Amino acid sequence: MGPDCIPIEVWKGLGDIAIVWLTKLFNLIFRANKMPEEWRRSILVPIFKNKEDVQGCTNYRGIKLMSHTMKLWERVIEHRLRRMTSVTKNQFGFMPGRSTMEAIFLVRQLMERYREQKKDLHMVFIDLEKSYDKIPRNVMWWALKKHKVPAKYITLIKDMYDNVVTSVRTSDVDTDDFPIKIGLHQGSALSPYLFALVMDEVTRDIQGDIPWCMLFADDVVLVDDSRTGVFEGTSGIDNKYTTVQFTGEVLKTPVSLDMLGRIFNGSGKPIDNGPPILPEAYLDISGSSINPSERTYPEEMIQTGISTIDVMNSIARGQKIPLFSAAAMGVNMETAQFFKRDFEENGSMERVTLFLNLANDPTIERIITPRIALTTAEYLAYECGKHVLVILTDMSSYADALREVSAAREEVPGRRGYPGYMYTDLATIYERAGRIEGRKGSITQIPILTMPNDDITHPTPDLTGYITEGQIYIDRQLHNRQIYPPINVLPSLSRLMKSAIGEGMTRRDHSDVSNQLYANYAIGKDVQAMKAVVGEEALSSEDLLYLEFLDKFERKFVAQGAYDTRNIFQSLDLAWTLLRIFPRELLHRIPAKTLDQFYSRDASH
Repeated sequence: MGPDCIPIEVWKGLGDIAIVWLTKLFNLIFRANKMPEEWRRSILVPIFKNKEDVQGCTNYRGIKLMSHTMKLWERVIEHRLRRMTSVTKNQFGFMPGRSTMEAIFLVRQLMERYREQKKDLHMVFIDLEKSYDKIPRNVMWWALKKHKVPAKYITLIKDMYDNVVTSVRTSDVDTDDFPIKIGLHQGSALSPYLFALVMDEVTRDIQGDIPWCMLFADDVVLVDDSRTGVFEGTSGIDNKYTTVQFTGEVLKTPVSLDMLGRIFNGSGKPIDNGPPILPEAYLDISGSSINPSERTYPEEMIQTGISTIDVMNSIARGQKIPLFSAAAMGVNMETAQFFKRDFEENGSMERVTLFLNLANDPTIERIITPRIALTTAEYLAYECGKHVLVILTDMSSYADALREVSAAREEVPGRRGYPGYMYTDLATIYERAGRIEGRKGSITQIPILTMPNDDITHPTPDLTGYITEGQIYIDRQLHNRQIYPPINVLPSLSRLMKSAIGEGMTRRDHSDVSNQLYANYAIGKDVQAMKAVVGEEALSSEDLLYLEFLDKFERKFVAQGAYDTRNIFQSLDLAWTLLRIFPRELLHRIPAKTLDQFYSRDASH
């Protein structure tokens, strides 16, 4: 009997009179969107589970004594909800015609079948501890909206949870009333189906990604024939003491300014023996959508100290430009140690945040590592006002991980086995570079890709080239000739270069010098190919000038020491030194006014 002291037998005994009276009452509630205030109070009776310590609060099951009249009203709403919505067939709890015993039987059958076929089967058992009492109310309303429940019924259900209070009944006395602001009503006629709707929605992604997902009310079983279906494997998981709480939110990562100078694994956990991060915020790893009208066009050049980049492929602050590498560059432990040691030797470690997903780390973790790194970069750039350079290496390994996960899920493959959505997936990473109006910081992104068999038409570099704003091409032949950095300028491109150079930003001759270097180098390559066919004796004096330029360009301009940096003015001066190999008449890409100023003497700043 509930707090109103009206037993259910009263309504049963009144017969048709009760039906007429209740119909009028329920119509009034439906029109007013408000139930009687007396129904908002309940009494909680703790029932001991007969296990473990009698003084432990978690060893009791709470049953609420509520108004029986309210339960009849809940039955009406539940009946209409079941007609308007549907719950996945994977849910065996609280569903008419289904039972948890049936689900247990199916799991055992599945295990026997895989055992007979001698195949691997991976199962994860998840117990949502105290799930009834811990479901946030906003998750309930979100799940109802996702199931397209009419706003009228959501309002009626919200009213059932507004200003509710309860007291606890002990063997001696009832406690004072206190408010309940989280969880479902225990003992409610509507709660089981509400819980099924919530579970159906919060596990929707899992149901789509995992071959088999079975729901037993608040218990979940994930079944997969591959370990990639489980985030970090099942090793070490104790299904008796492992609990999971669904919050209805996407994966978030803690961010803080203190992350500078720290090293993390691919999941964002510190691995440098330092203290845990005290987060200043928790941010969605997928990032926030940037209004295109709020983006600021990149117009500030970043000086790298590398002549081939600064002069011929200038990078603007906020640009996304990949490095296409012909040499394999998998991030193994040796590579990770190289980056770490280089940062420490140059004294820049305190300004660096490293996220490492190594070859022996979970494949599925490789999918979220760049997103966690970019979320951290967004916080440092847009909230802390810093200019952030994000280097992602190796995106080819990321694409391979995406293909592996896609194959494990038995998705329809696209070109060379990669998933058809890889273009969209890569875009969600690359498009997070840029600048925002009114924010001081920026994110410049340099993804590094390795081209299998030096094939630039491979899906990963091919799709990357469509999304990003150019590319820097690393050439194997230049590398074999000991030219460092081995950047081949002909297939390289920076689409935002024109907006970041010129008078007032670099120097007025910058664009013309770049165009002339490209033209002369391309002609020099053609002459070199012709020489291999007809011999040097058949070449004209003009052709020999181009060969001389080609040799000096690669040895003096492209090549520079590993720690040899040149500012933009030094690089432009060096370019003019090379261009003076030719008479003025052959420098067709440079206007006469610029030649008058720079050709006959050393270029001034």
